[in-house]
Amino acid sequence: MLIFAVAVVALLLAGCGGSGSGRTVSKSAPNAATRTQVQSLHQNATRRAELAGFQTESTALVRNGPATRPGVPKGNGAPLVGAFLRHVACVPPARQAASLASFAALSRLVIADTGREDGASPGPSPGPDGFEDFFYYDFFLGLWVEITNEPGKQTYSLFVDEGKTRTAGRIVTTHPTDYSIYPQTYESSYSFTEGTLAGTGGRSLNVLNADGSGRSDYEHRFSDGSKESGVSSWTGNGDSTGKSRWDSADGNWSESVSSWRADGSGGTRFTGSDGYTAEYLYHADGSGRARITGPDPGLPVTIVWDIYGNTTVTYADGSVDYFPGWGQSGGGDTPPPGAVEPAEPVTSERR
Repeated sequence: MLIFAVAVVALLLAGCGGSGSGRTVSKSAPNAATRTQVQSLHQNATRRAELAGFQTESTALVRNGPATRPGVPKGNGAPLVGAFLRHVACVPPARQAASLASFAALSRLVIADTGREDGASPGPSPGPDGFEDFFYYDFFLGLWVEITNEPGKQTYSLFVDEGKTRTAGRIVTTHPTDYSIYPQTYESSYSFTEGTLAGTGGRSLNVLNADGSGRSDYEHRFSDGSKESGVSSWTGNGDSTGKSRWDSADGNWSESVSSWRADGSGGTRFTGSDGYTAEYLYHADGSGRARITGPDPGLPVTIVWDIYGNTTVTYADGSVDYFPGWGQSGGGDTPPPGAVEPAEPVTSERR
């Protein structure tokens, strides 16, 4: 698996920069259809990354924590559901309690951001079958979470606000009956009503081995009628690989192959029925870049996003689109002051 991981990352690095093959690249201007297709592909890639589970706790703190940069909207609502399942919901009680204690302490940042002076509650104390019911702010999900425990099952009720006035969905996970026996199997079902995954839901199966390695597979349905299925596996040190397939309601499809390091860096290559190819490179801090090629005018394009998800799309002719907050809202061609800089146009010398 490690050889495969190195090969995938090397391919993505080559696709997002470096010396070219000498092939002439068109510098034509994009039309409206190209811009729509590029934005759709990028939004799809962003949503699919939220299911993959490769993100780390430190990345989650930046992505779904209080805004620390002027002009960045608070509460982008980007649930990293795959990472939440892998690191919080689908682990033995002691490890889960440690993660929740960490997030409970860090929830003071969220509470302080509202101007209140009281701190968050301490983390839960695990027992042989789990821990008491618990309420905290989860940085993987970017939501407030109330955990209710039953024998062999946990229910995570999701809320936008600490006052529980706006529900955001629910996650239900069944647990092993004996945590001393490996491999351990965790089954989850979930649905979201807020954030970038609003109107979506799915199921996931996670299997954990005694050495910390494991695997998962999932099926997810999006609000537009499209669906995705994927599998991934990881080593004891946290390096992982995965692949997925997305199918739209009208018959289009896209397949991906991915590789990630334990620090959250890595990359994904997408190929689709529309003739587009996209290569996404993720940095450990949550920022990244991508290159999209295809048959339409204005391609190839280079996409760059910062740690807050502020994104610029630079077309072959040098024109630029800008999308704030993980590219989930309408964009424009004028980034606000301090936004991520436009990418250099892609040429035959820089591919």
